[in-house]
Parts: sequence; structure tokens; C-alpha cells
Amino acid sequence: MDIDGITVSDNEDASRLLKITSGGVFASSDGGNTWKNAVRGDGINTELLTAGRINTENIMVYNGSHPSFRWDPNGLNAYRFN
Repeated sequence: MDIDGITVSDNEDASRLLKITSGGVFASSDGGNTWKNAVRGDGINTELLTAGRINTENIMVYNGSHPSFRWDPNGLNAYRFN
């Protein structure tokens, strides 16, 4: 462990790294030159989400404090606020 957390590398591509710190889990695809925060205590960075399956039981997309989209077992709903 280093002073900046624990860093691990991909066994097949050494330029792909994960760093685990008290501030979250960070990902790098360029050998550690740049890092993106992947997971924090308050959520997951969906920009880095590459999962093939997402449970759509209750997904809400907000614009400020108002929902813009909701995806649930009844379908996808869009909202417009004036």
C-alpha cells in the first residue's frame, strides 16, 4: 500500500489501473497519468459503467430536484417542467 491508497493493475493490460483510497475507487486507462473517480461514498460514476445488465426496477434521472425520466416495471416515462 502506498500513501495514496492501494493501486492494482489489470493482469492483461498494465495501463489499466484501479486505486482504492478513502475518497473512493479511481480508474485509469493510461497507466496512471489520469484518473476518473469510479465509486464514491455517495454513488457510482455511470460514465464508467460497462455492465451488460441493469435492473430497471426503479431508475430515476433528475434535473435539479425534478424527475426528468423514470424507468420502472411499467415502462419509461419522461417529464417536462415549465
